[in-house]
Amino acid sequence: MFYSAGIFHRRSIKEIHALWKRGSTVPILKRLTRFGSMNLLVSSGVSVAYFSSIALLALAAVQPRSPDGQGDQSTYFDSVVLLTMFLLIGRYLESYSKARTADAISSLALLKPAEAYLLTASDEWSGSSVSSSEGLTAVPMTAKGAVAFKIENIPADMLELGDIVRVPHGSSPPADGMMVSGTSGVFDESSLTGESEPVRKETGDKVYVGTINRGDVVHVSVVDISGTTMLDNIMEVVREGQTRRAPMERIADIVTSYFVPVVTLLAISTWIIWLALGESGKLSADVLGNLSGGWPVWSLEFAIAVFVVACPCGIGLAAPTALLVGSGLAAKYGLLARGGGEAFQEASRLDIVVFDKTGTITTGKLQVSDVKYVTNSWNEETILGIIDEMEIVIGNEYWMQENSVQISLELRDLADSWKNEAKSVVFVAAQRDAQWEVLAIFGVADLIRPEASNVISLLIKAGIETWMISGDNEKTALAVAAAVGIPSSNVIAGVLPQEKAQRIQWLQRGRPVLPFTGTEMPSNHFVVGMVGDGINDAPALTSADVGIAIGSGSDVAISSASFILLSADLNGLLNLIDLSKAVIRRIKFNFLWAAIYNIAAIPIAAGVIYPAGRVRLDPVWASLAMALSSVSVISSSLLLKLYKPPKKT
Repeated sequence: MFYSAGIFHRRSIKEIHALWKRGSTVPILKRLTRFGSMNLLVSSGVSVAYFSSIALLALAAVQPRSPDGQGDQSTYFDSVVLLTMFLLIGRYLESYSKARTADAISSLALLKPAEAYLLTASDEWSGSSVSSSEGLTAVPMTAKGAVAFKIENIPADMLELGDIVRVPHGSSPPADGMMVSGTSGVFDESSLTGESEPVRKETGDKVYVGTINRGDVVHVSVVDISGTTMLDNIMEVVREGQTRRAPMERIADIVTSYFVPVVTLLAISTWIIWLALGESGKLSADVLGNLSGGWPVWSLEFAIAVFVVACPCGIGLAAPTALLVGSGLAAKYGLLARGGGEAFQEASRLDIVVFDKTGTITTGKLQVSDVKYVTNSWNEETILGIIDEMEIVIGNEYWMQENSVQISLELRDLADSWKNEAKSVVFVAAQRDAQWEVLAIFGVADLIRPEASNVISLLIKAGIETWMISGDNEKTALAVAAAVGIPSSNVIAGVLPQEKAQRIQWLQRGRPVLPFTGTEMPSNHFVVGMVGDGINDAPALTSADVGIAIGSGSDVAISSASFILLSADLNGLLNLIDLSKAVIRRIKFNFLWAAIYNIAAIPIAAGVIYPAGRVRLDPVWASLAMALSSVSVISSSLLLKLYKPPKKT
């Protein structure tokens, strides 16, 4: 009673003290109508059973022995013991199940190698080839030739920046680093990005902890030590996201805050009703048997059962457990939920998805596809020769206008033709005799991601509007939009970073006024998701209800987002939306199940079905029912682990 159930008593006392301590600002009415938690319900039920048993034991001690010689069996000490046992078992299963929900994150931690093969310079090398079995290896590190290194096996946590480590075939780099030797390598990055295809790495490319070397032995220079690697950042982001609560979770808080006073009132009312029925003769006296204490004690069993079975543990676990499982699944499929429960809830009801153009719909890898030198006197050699001697201006048409550079009609026509081909146009101008003159014009093409068109098509089929926003010129933006299936009316081009945020807010308001038309439209809040990758997307990502950053993008964009797609593949967006809907559906189901469970169990515990066949819910079985309520909700959440991403067709 006092030791095993002490955890419930201590927490209940703290809750009551915090509510009624001197200086509390909580209004008196609120203290009487919203107080306590599940701990107070459990503590109350156990305490009532225990102290009523003490009273019954004292009462039995002063009463004459029964004529049949049988002792009185009216105490609840066994109920107290079994009740506490079931409650603690339920708490243990709850803790164990919560730990299981983080398996996907824990498995990421297991990907970190415990040891590293450190290469240190060796004075023993004479220039001849040395086999690796002797502990020495020759690595081509400089232009002058190979340098001898000795291999040492050390704990990975002892690595420092700049250390050179050996990564054999089939192993993982012990820290994030740059490849410094070996012609090339092939790494399996599926554990981080969800991409099943191995990625080829060349000297100078970055490799990450948790990825697997599927090629030949490579050597890596450490650039991020333990605690700052990409894998560490992923685990930290997921942990932070799991602590952020969804609006749905506030429902559980509100329900629980009113639950204790309501259940207390129900339990007292139950005791009074059964006591009144017994004392008034409505019930047969033979139901008492040899129970000492009469109708007051007999009625008390109903009240204790109500106290115990009414614990809203299932309601309190409905959202957190599903979100924990959802976060783990997201990490498994290359998604990081920085925004936690609120981000999942918003992503499940997206109305509009806005794409940045460069680096999101396109690959962001620009290539010069066309070039035209304006006059014969300005050729490539001439331009390169005067760059260090003359002030030049490089940029688009708007930047040329800002610097008072005159563009001929012929060049404008050429630029327009390139824009119609989804190419960006870059002008180069130099100042000659106080006059700015265009030297050359370049057409720059940015390849469209191969999956972009299919992803946008599936979003439209799902009833989600797709928009594109870009700082590029309107013709180029329209050409890209047409190529991937975004309507021309849903393209916003030529905007600055801060204007992107304003346009996101405009979409959230339901586009109350169409640009340049003044046409009024209904004003409703639309849930808007923004997908971007650059620093210039950060204001829009922050303003959107759901900011989604491409993992290959800038740190500023990633820190502004609710979700991070570790892979640049836009199919991850479809997985994100579908997983969010699955998580929210599971939360709603958990709430419904827990509510139905409690609504059905409380009347049974109160004795509603007792008159039909003298069937009552003993306090011990009430505690078991309460524990099963929590376990059933947790099991429901764990079923999310069976989730599979939708087919991309």
